[in-house]
Amino acid sequence: MYPELLNVEDICYTIKNEIFPLILDSDFEDMYKSGGRPPVRPSILVCVTIMQFLEKLSDRAACTNLKFRMDWKIAFNLPIDFLGFHPTTLHYFRDRLVENKKASYAFDKVLDHLVALGLIKKNKKQRIDSTHIIANVKELSRLELMTETLRVFCQDIEFCIDSLDANLQSYRNLYLEKMSIRGISDAIRNKMIVDAGIAMKAFIELKHLSKIGIKIQSLKSYGILKTVFEQNFIIKTNENESESDSVSLIKISTGKEHISSPHESEAEYANKGKKGWIGYKAQIAETISEDDNINFITHAEITPATTFDGDAIIPAIEDLQNKGITPSEIYGDTHYNTKDNIEQASKVGVEIKGPVAPHPTKETQEKNKGFSYDKARDVIVCPMQIDSKKCTVREETIINGSFPQKECSQCDRADICKPEIRGKQIQFRDEHDILKARREMMETRA
Repeated sequence: MYPELLNVEDICYTIKNEIFPLILDSDFEDMYKSGGRPPVRPSILVCVTIMQFLEKLSDRAACTNLKFRMDWKIAFNLPIDFLGFHPTTLHYFRDRLVENKKASYAFDKVLDHLVALGLIKKNKKQRIDSTHIIANVKELSRLELMTETLRVFCQDIEFCIDSLDANLQSYRNLYLEKMSIRGISDAIRNKMIVDAGIAMKAFIELKHLSKIGIKIQSLKSYGILKTVFEQNFIIKTNENESESDSVSLIKISTGKEHISSPHESEAEYANKGKKGWIGYKAQIAETISEDDNINFITHAEITPATTFDGDAIIPAIEDLQNKGITPSEIYGDTHYNTKDNIEQASKVGVEIKGPVAPHPTKETQEKNKGFSYDKARDVIVCPMQIDSKKCTVREETIINGSFPQKECSQCDRADICKPEIRGKQIQFRDEHDILKARREMMETRA
């Protein structure tokens, strides 16, 4: 229908001639019940989703465009009187894609097409980096996190309100609706946080009820409630047996597996450089063009926001191998250029290039003098032969440790080590020949 109305430079021209023919309705038959027929052709929904992303449209706006815009109808081979569909159809279609592991369907189809056209080739240079994906959730204060977590849970336990005692019913009535916290004093805020912790503790103990305990524990909101409580409170046991145990707020923590919102519990807080966000991280690999400025994305993977970048490059290389476009060289920053990654990639003929972490400064070397890492026991030993109370190895070569505050404060070397209030904190690098050679080659010596 009226294909001559589209210019070659128009994105709808590309959709019509290059992408729409790749999307086959038959590829989605397993997403729908046997004998049933999808209300809207999946190929139309896929291409609407692509255009929706390119033009940054809401579901409703995308459906409005499909109904009224001629270029969309031409691109999707639709009759001019096509009336479109309800916006929720796009929402349910995306859910089906995820449930049936077809979320990358359109990406994979386009990538295969680019390979077939010779625009992406094997044994060429590629690069990899990560970027943030912001979750569609509000950044909550600590009190908001408590009250929202309780509100979501209280909505889910309507089925058992008759089994709740008067105390629990009062908690449910209190937290069932959103609470206004604007303009409250710090004292009231702190009391409300502790009160929320007490309510959480009471609801967690519902698991002991014989009739409804198992069903309550199966609720996703119960698991979130329990986790939020454990991440923010400790139980204080009262010596007086006639009084119930109380709760005490602990130092706020963020990062790996920390819940920032009950509405999307998988979204984590992370930061990269000066940017912090709640959400996820995307690992993106793309071609490096030597002739022009056109590059193509070859790999995309969504990970938790706190995932270490260095853990993503080997799976990315394996994915590129499976696609038949293994790069000869792949560039990344220091997080990707670890000793283990460089060794593993070289076994499949891929050279990871980029800077490695620099040598520690002279000041750091002097500060760490006399400390050693006992790999067999996984501890750092100080010059006074005291073991670290905590030790973690990151990126295979960066070793972090902390020492007991009491021993550090009484140690004869305190003036030399200069321990922090919480005890000596130390970080040093385990040197490897591969990294030493890379530093010399890249001239990254600090």
